[in-house]
Amino acid sequence: AEHSPNNPLKVIHSQLEINSDIEKKPKAAFVGISNWVLDAAKMNRGLHISIPELDEEDIINTSKTIAESYNKELVSKFENFFINLGKTYYKYKLYLKNYHSLDGKEDFHGNRDFFHFIKYASKEISKQINTINESDIPLIGLKSIERNFAGLTFAQKDSVKIVKDIFKDLYKYNNNDIKEYDAIKNIKENKNEDNSRYLLLISNSSESCYLLSSILGGDDYIFIFGSQFIEDSNSEEYQLKVIKKIQIYMEEGKTIILKDLESVYPALYDLFNQNFTIMNGKNFARISIGSSFSIYSQVNKNFKCIVNIDTNNISKQEPPFLNRFEKHIVAYQNLLDENLTNISKKIFDNFKRLVDSKKEFIMDNYDFRKILINLDLEEIKGLVYKSSKNTNDENKIIEEVISKIALTLPQDVIFQIKYNNNIMYRELIFNHYLKGEHLNLVKFLIDTKNKKNVVYTFSKILDKVNITYFKNTHFKLEINGFDNIKTIKIGGIKSEKEYEKNIEEFFNEDKYKMCFIHFSPQESNLINYTKFFIENKEKEYPNNSKIFILIVHVLRIFNYEIENLKKNEIKYQDILDKKALKQTISNLSDYSQIFIDNLNCNDDEKLSLKKIINLKGDEIYKYFLNLTQKLEDNIYSTISFLKLTYFILLDN
Repeated sequence: AEHSPNNPLKVIHSQLEINSDIEKKPKAAFVGISNWVLDAAKMNRGLHISIPELDEEDIINTSKTIAESYNKELVSKFENFFINLGKTYYKYKLYLKNYHSLDGKEDFHGNRDFFHFIKYASKEISKQINTINESDIPLIGLKSIERNFAGLTFAQKDSVKIVKDIFKDLYKYNNNDIKEYDAIKNIKENKNEDNSRYLLLISNSSESCYLLSSILGGDDYIFIFGSQFIEDSNSEEYQLKVIKKIQIYMEEGKTIILKDLESVYPALYDLFNQNFTIMNGKNFARISIGSSFSIYSQVNKNFKCIVNIDTNNISKQEPPFLNRFEKHIVAYQNLLDENLTNISKKIFDNFKRLVDSKKEFIMDNYDFRKILINLDLEEIKGLVYKSSKNTNDENKIIEEVISKIALTLPQDVIFQIKYNNNIMYRELIFNHYLKGEHLNLVKFLIDTKNKKNVVYTFSKILDKVNITYFKNTHFKLEINGFDNIKTIKIGGIKSEKEYEKNIEEFFNEDKYKMCFIHFSPQESNLINYTKFFIENKEKEYPNNSKIFILIVHVLRIFNYEIENLKKNEIKYQDILDKKALKQTISNLSDYSQIFIDNLNCNDDEKLSLKKIINLKGDEIYKYFLNLTQKLEDNIYSTISFLKLTYFILLDN
């Protein structure tokens, strides 16, 4: 409520004030509980009490108390172990306070993580309290560290390594049996355990669906993506719609993966805490419905909840939210062996040379990196991993990855590759690039064999797309201009309800055969949500043959804009934010993706990319420019622009 744009707490100011000389009647008692400091206007109207941070003695006592709650013998037999667990957490929090109080990482791990740190160790030792070997005790402590203090990276180490080092200094043990932290193994252990904490997995946004599918295995999980439309962020109607969907999966015992649902998470805090009420042997969680009341929903014992957060957004999350989960960072690196890692790096380094090496073609006035689509290392690792499922041959893996990458390269990059001697796989890139139809949008639509497509283009979002009559023989479609095409400008949509109405209109009206959905760069954060939304809608219309074309309008970011930003000219930050792509759809998806530089390019034989690519520099010049003819055609008009100064010399 403190952060709400409607400022609802302001209405209680008058109720918190007591003036005994004027008002004799008593007021209702009021107790407010907050995770953060409220503003002075509220705090000055009541008695303010702050709970101090736990000191080292408090933490050690808490550690022993939690252990005794599991088994009275734990502390008497292993007191030193639980004391050192408490000291480890205290020293780790001291490290965060001293070195990371300004970067938002100080409260990433909190008391809830500490409580579960002790609970996990207590539970594991209790299972074998009469048979456990002394040498196994520190291993349980290390395992508990992995399960409760992962998810955070620093410049040189991750949080697991730092906490383990602290524990090692306090509790001497033999290092020979200690294994490296394995995020995938810990995630699978969590998934297979009863009563384990729910997971929060941190990953890159565009690859997250495919990465989590690869890690979790099977298909017994449901993705729920949150709307990014402006009206849904504070809409109780939208929140209720999502909560009802989650309630169904809770009762059925499904595993759900939640993403971008920041407006809904506060309603589910009791669920995340697993603070269940037991009635007739069944678990029920309290869920907030809107701002006025709550309900109790049944939670099947097999239900699991996973929250997925984008790496770039993790610093924006509130600590009370983060502390409720077992956290892990996941990446395709966790799934690749050394050989596949090297293949991925070889492909990535090859394209990185386009940016790092001296340009031999004239493209020095804008940032080359910003027009390379899906060419980050994590994306390439995902493609290599997927390809390795079909073959172990390195050359075949490289070709399959390049076949995806090449189609989304703009012509700027293709010509840079042509004239850059440092680039490997040049012919392979050209061969796969030319398999796509890059000349204009109509030619692509005639040839496409995929129902879901993404087109990247330099054409402006307000430019009219020239569509007349054409046929697509693969889908047996005849398109008579925009009479048969539904156009959606994503920037004009304000809510999921409005978006759903447009999509259902496309599916329900027979005249529409294709749907164009346009994204500006700053609207590209909606593209993966759109993908998820379309896939769910297709399940409601299983026999449809309609085609989706997601058109992403790319803008070049010029070097002078970057230089001005470095000079602290704030206005350029806003310009760059609007120009930079926020998200793309991964090549791991089933979407066909291509870069068409100009959607309305003339269908001219001279513009054949195959011919142009095979010509040398001077041949391209002659191919497009007949200098003699141009001179003859323009000589007189050129002379007319000359300004001549006359001098008259007089003879004395």
